[in-house]
Amino acid sequence: MKKNLLAFSIASGIALLSGCMSNDSSNDVTAAIESAAEEILASEGNTGATMEETQTTNTTSSAFPSGLALASPTSIESTVSTLQHTSSGKQLAMAEVTAFANGSMPKTAYANAVNRINNLLSGSTPLSDTFTPELFYSYGADAACYGPTLRFENHPDSSENESGELPSGDLGLWHETENETDEACVAAQLNARMQGIKDRSFISLMTVASMIKAYEDAGNTFPADIENQLAAQSSTPAVAVVEDLTAIMQDLSIDNVTIHNATIALDANGEQWTYTLVFTYMRGGNDLNIEVQLIHVPGENDNAYEGLLTYRADDNFAGGNCDNLAVSNNGSLHYKRTTDNTMILQSRSGQFCEHGTNGLTESVPSDLITDNVVDSTAEWGNNFSIFTAEFALDSMAGSYSYAWQAGRLDSNTRILNIDLTSATEGVGYFGFGDTIDTTDGSIQGFICNWAGPGNDHNLIDYAQRQNISFDNTMATFEPSESLITYAPVSNCVYDGSGAFAYDRDLDNDLSDETVTTINVGSGEALEFSLMGIGDEETIWDAIQAGGFELPAYPLEETTEETTE
Repeated sequence: MKKNLLAFSIASGIALLSGCMSNDSSNDVTAAIESAAEEILASEGNTGATMEETQTTNTTSSAFPSGLALASPTSIESTVSTLQHTSSGKQLAMAEVTAFANGSMPKTAYANAVNRINNLLSGSTPLSDTFTPELFYSYGADAACYGPTLRFENHPDSSENESGELPSGDLGLWHETENETDEACVAAQLNARMQGIKDRSFISLMTVASMIKAYEDAGNTFPADIENQLAAQSSTPAVAVVEDLTAIMQDLSIDNVTIHNATIALDANGEQWTYTLVFTYMRGGNDLNIEVQLIHVPGENDNAYEGLLTYRADDNFAGGNCDNLAVSNNGSLHYKRTTDNTMILQSRSGQFCEHGTNGLTESVPSDLITDNVVDSTAEWGNNFSIFTAEFALDSMAGSYSYAWQAGRLDSNTRILNIDLTSATEGVGYFGFGDTIDTTDGSIQGFICNWAGPGNDHNLIDYAQRQNISFDNTMATFEPSESLITYAPVSNCVYDGSGAFAYDRDLDNDLSDETVTTINVGSGEALEFSLMGIGDEETIWDAIQAGGFELPAYPLEETTEETTE
């Protein structure tokens, strides 16, 4: 039955996708889909595994965090590079649109990352193809629909009717959708902002997986050989087992990489695994130091565990708040898988001035792990972010909060709160919150004039909201309702009583702006539509009344307590 459904889905996908393309492209796509489908059908026939089981299973038992990754829940990725949808230019996955037996959505970025890690551990992907330190130098950005630069003249909050340009990053969800696509801006912005921490966390996990694979390729059995060494000890008390993989990793001869230290350790109680890799990466003629550590504590089964992934990567970064180019990107990912299907995690990332700076100085809130996460109260230089999530692994349904702050002296964080009620439906909010060192990830209000003349950072009880639904054909989350429209002035509305003009359509031309594109308010062509408090006392109360709850972090129970 599953295969019949799969075959029907594949056939439907071929017909749908072929209609979007030229004959030659259509033929190429059809052949590629058929080939991918055959592989999937063969795989299902041989193993009986579902797609989800394939995404969350690896061969390392409890010694490695099966099913762990970090990604935006609204990011959909392709594992095949040849198929493009003509209307959006976005890559769609050939087998992913068509090959899910239940006819559901393509592969999420999260599932794709887990699959790539599993492919390395299983040996289906060569180790030489996966160790890519360049991903440590990936950075997040803003979506085009979010916070654009904005030309204006005769600003009404200025006594001198000033003219100029608002800087990027401050205007929130300005357009409903991203560029010429139908992707909801709230989803596009979360995807864009998380790109850097997604890539850095992914390559950190892949680095650990590479150590495991290199250990196995050297003729060892993991984790049994290390566990057996501990069990064979005659000394009392037992001592930790530490495997030195420095020579093994160096023998891989990875381009531009020099390994200084590589170890896998199991503590004396046999309860905690620690993976450490220290290496130098030659980039742009500069030797840059990178350190990765994973502390992993298994629970009572392979799908219950807690751990902490950390990294520090030196870089030379132009711009920002540091006195010179030398910076160190610090990251931490504290995770806890409480059941087969539930993950709770918090990622922190900050850029610190000077090479080698250690911002991992705040104790991780855990009963099982004694180590540190990136400290938001420390002297960081640029771009601190905190991403917290509690979600179901099989659907990504759950609650998510992403808060970021460009500089330590900013008065507020910018915050995205995302509530996915299922794999295909949800609601996203944008607003401003407390500073990054104190925020709990909740939106506290809105600022309509952050950087313009006469700007006012007192929070107003508004937020932006988009209801989103997943479109299988376009493989994006699209808006079904958007409450995002306001005027870039302190009180958020403008009645046309002055000579104010601003570039609403972002064409860099103010001459084509009229009252229909400038005025915002009741009875105007542009209705003021920010989400208000309704019958609630605060905007945060109103967001909660809509069903959103902050992810359950910090963790309060140990893994053992949760799995009993």
